[in-house]
Amino acid sequence: MVSVHLRGLRHAHTLAAGVLDDVTLDLAAPEPAEPRPFVGVVGPNGAGKSTLLRLLAGELTPIGGTLEVQATGPVRLVRQDVDELTDDVRGFAWQWDGVAVRLRRRLHLDPDDLDSRVGRGWGALSPGQRKRWQVAAALAEQPDVLLLDEPTNHLDAAARDLLVGVLQRFGGLGLLASHDRAVLERLTSRTLRVHRGRVELHAGSHGEAAPRWRAAEQAERDAHERARRELRREQRLLGDVRRDRHGAEVGPRRERRLAGANQPDAREATQVRAAQGRAGTGAAGHPDARARGAGRGRRGVVRRAARAGRGARVPPRRLGPAGAGRGAGGRPARRW
Repeated sequence: MVSVHLRGLRHAHTLAAGVLDDVTLDLAAPEPAEPRPFVGVVGPNGAGKSTLLRLLAGELTPIGGTLEVQATGPVRLVRQDVDELTDDVRGFAWQWDGVAVRLRRRLHLDPDDLDSRVGRGWGALSPGQRKRWQVAAALAEQPDVLLLDEPTNHLDAAARDLLVGVLQRFGGLGLLASHDRAVLERLTSRTLRVHRGRVELHAGSHGEAAPRWRAAEQAERDAHERARRELRREQRLLGDVRRDRHGAEVGPRRERRLAGANQPDAREATQVRAAQGRAGTGAAGHPDARARGAGRGRRGVVRRAARAGRGARVPPRRLGPAGAGRGAGGRPARRW
């Protein structure tokens, strides 16, 4: 049984730009009676479709994972470019076995066209004619795995019909990378979607599979938006709870302070403290106040002397403003 198996396959053209990442895939050849024997390979330009085909053909080596192709016959890749006349096409032109003859007849190919001495030569052929020669040469080898990279890029409607009719008879495992939706519908029964470094296998042609993955993506976007809205709602609820809790804690304290300030004793104490503050910062520091204080001190000495009686010794009391030398000693007090 012809099959392809990929396990965790990774590939990158540079260390900074990965193309395929962690690709796991199993593909097997379809039943012989399948009218659409190919697997479509779809995705935007640069997604890695050609890279995947070249990996399967052995032209590129993955940087990680494993790739196994189980086949007894050859694996053939038909690339996009048609500039060069290759040895396999030249050899096929002059093969006269039944397979080669039938293919040339069905695709309207004349070997003389490749010889510039007799016909027009390869350079004079249209790109569509060159592509038919390339596909026919690959089919003539009767490969088990056939990899086609944009085979209808240069074909007109008539040539496309010829090519599709031949490819529908292919009996191996075929992969067809193409943007041609009409050809995909006629040739493919499964679809590989190369998207954001991943490869997804879907049943049906592109037209059958695309609505399903688009619906799945839309459902994922809707779920993400619902989750965002729910998160914002929960954040608002949490903010409301915090504000309510803060109000419940602060309100009673504010009420107690207001109630205490309205009591008579509290008002009187507040007024007394305010008056003391004004007295301490106003009159006490004025020079006249200091002079009055000094005068009161001298009168106090006289009154004490009078009480003690004339002739009694009165303890000295040092008077004077700050810095006048009261702390440095003084003369004895007078006797009154």
